[in-house]
Amino acid sequence: INAEYMGAAHGIDPIAFRFGAVPKFTEVNGAQLAMRPQETQQAKTVIVRKTVEDFKDITHDELGQPKNLGYGERALPQEFTFGRSNPIDEWGAGRCIHGDYSSQNQQPDPDLGRATRPGFRNFESTRTFGVPTIRSDVSKPPNKRVTDYQNYGDEPKAQGLIYPSRYADHDVFEEDFLQPMEKEQMQEIQAGIGLSEEGFEEVWNRAQAYSSDGSVCVETFRRAMVDLDI
Repeated sequence: INAEYMGAAHGIDPIAFRFGAVPKFTEVNGAQLAMRPQETQQAKTVIVRKTVEDFKDITHDELGQPKNLGYGERALPQEFTFGRSNPIDEWGAGRCIHGDYSSQNQQPDPDLGRATRPGFRNFESTRTFGVPTIRSDVSKPPNKRVTDYQNYGDEPKAQGLIYPSRYADHDVFEEDFLQPMEKEQMQEIQAGIGLSEEGFEEVWNRAQAYSSDGSVCVETFRRAMVDLDI
C-alpha cells in the first residue's frame, strides 16, 4: 500500500524509518542472565525503622488475612470462631400458633383501661375508659365502607383464619348463609338435593317459625331439615 507520505520533505527515509517509541532499557541476553543470576545487579537491601513496618502491619490489609488490630498473638485454636452464637428459642412456629399459656397468663391485666399514673386518675375507679376493640356498642352500618376499619363483631376469629371454611374457596362465607332469601331463590339452591315440593313446603314453613319476621336463610332452612329429620 503506497500511502504517499512526504517523508523526504521531513528528512525521513520511508524504508529504514520505524514509527513508535524506543525503550530506554533494552533487555539483552535475557536467557544468559536467567541462568547466571549472580552476574545481574541485585537491588540493595534497604533497612527501615521497625516502627514503620509495625505501622504498615496495622494500617494495611493483607489479601486473604484478617486485619491486624494490634492485639498480638492470643494462642487461639484453629477452629475458633469470633462472634456470639444465636440463642436457641424454645418457642417455634407451632408453639406460637397453638399457644402454651396458663389460664392465669391469659387473663387481662388488672389495670387494663385504667390510668395508673398518679395525678392522671379519674375519680371513677370502676369505669373503663377507651374504645373497645370490637364495637358492640354501636350498630353496624348497612353498607360497610372500605375505609371503615372497625370490627363490629362479624369478622372471623383466629380459628377461622387458621382453619377456614370449606366454602371459602368458592367465595362463600358464613355471613352468606345468614342472608334472608326469597322462596324462589331457596328452591333454586335446594333443587340439587332431591327434595320434593311437599317436603320443601314443610321445611320452609318450619324455617319461618324460627324468626320473628318470617324470613328464611340457608342456616334456618338447614336447621328445619335437621329438626324434621329430612
